[in-house]
This record gives sequence, C-alpha cells and structure tokens, in this order.
Amino acid sequence: SDVRSCLSIPLAIRASKLAFVSLSSSSPRAHNDVVTEKVEATTKQSESLPPSPTLPTAIVPQRLMLPSPMTSHAADCTLIKPAALIYKSDNHSDEFLTRNVDCDNDEDNDNKAMMGVKIISLRSPDNTNSKSFNPKTSASTGAPATICMINPTTGVVNTIMSSTFLTATRTAAGSALATQLCCTKHGSSDTIIDNLVVFGAGLQGEQHIHAIRFLLNVKSLTIVNRSRERADTLR
Repeated sequence: SDVRSCLSIPLAIRASKLAFVSLSSSSPRAHNDVVTEKVEATTKQSESLPPSPTLPTAIVPQRLMLPSPMTSHAADCTLIKPAALIYKSDNHSDEFLTRNVDCDNDEDNDNKAMMGVKIISLRSPDNTNSKSFNPKTSASTGAPATICMINPTTGVVNTIMSSTFLTATRTAAGSALATQLCCTKHGSSDTIIDNLVVFGAGLQGEQHIHAIRFLLNVKSLTIVNRSRERADTLR
C-alpha cells in the first residue's frame, strides 16, 4: 500500500523516540479536560533527534470509546483519538514533522499547527453473533484504523488515510525502543538478544520483529501462533 511504501521502520522509530522524549521532558497540564504537554528536550535527550532546543506543544484530549452495539464481546469497541501539534515555524524539526503533512501557519506569531483524528476499532475474532462477521477477514485486518487530518484554521478534512499498517508499525517502534532500553539497563551494552519470543504472527507480530531486529542483534527467533504456516512465513 501507499502507507507501507512511505513509512519505514527507521522513520517510525525516529518518530517514536521524538514522542517519548517529548513526554518524558514535560509536565502535563489540564485545561478544560485537555492535556497540554509543553515539551523541551535537554542536550542528552536531543541526541539523534532534530537539532532544536524546543520541541512542539501537543494537545491530546482524552480518547472517546464507543462500545459496539452489534457484538456481545465486552472489549469490542471503536476508539476516537484526536490530537493537535503546535510549534514554531523556525523549529529545526520542521522538515521531519511536516515533510508530507498539510500544516497551517499563524503569520502573527510564526506558529505552525497540525490537527488530526485517528479512529481504530477492536473486535474479537470469536464473535459469532453477527451474520456479517467473518472471523477470517477480521483476523487478517487486525485492528482497522483510519486517520483524518484537519486544517486547523478552516476545520476542513484534507486527508483521509488508512492507518492499520501505521498503527502496527508505530506500536512496534515503541516496543523496540522499550526493549532496547531494558537491555541497556540490564547491562547488555552490546544489545544482543539470545532469543526473541513473539506471540502472534499477524501484522503486529511482523512489525515487532522488524523493529526489534533493526535496533538489536537477535540471535534466534521463536514465534507462537495458532497456525504453523503463517509463523514459518515470518521466520
């Protein structure tokens, strides 16, 4: 797909690292039920990131969970996750943040902004109450997701894109960074994993394998999955 061709594992890991630095460098403040995070990177935290002393301000309201009215599984729901990003137009991370994103400029204070909403659905593959429910199709699509980008000034939706692959890749990138951190904390300076065990051979499992292998030296791989064929394909 177009998203798969545009989003590489190294780019996803870099973006996740930038997000983690932003979160760890900030103290969330609540404004009208909106969590605003002003993020400032220190010299050490900025290593391997865009050379800017100031990272963007993120506005992340609480996500909305909509239970499915057509299935019986308690965990079946659709999540609506909005967010906005505000930063100075002279920020050195401009190119990284907005290379392919339609941003809006505020000429009065040199600010730029992005707004978007991700809609992602979770459905149990063993739900058989709905006649239209196909377990095989549902399992193959994982957690279907869509992202809408919104012009901050006009409110017009200017981009709609499938984000199922993006979600799997971003999740894997975050897990890979956390795994790398755990290895470092436990004294494994050479970042070698003797055996990586992955549960599930779907899209999430596949992207986790790629992301962890990108950051760490994996000697052997064990995949636990319901079908042997899919697991063998990933190996």
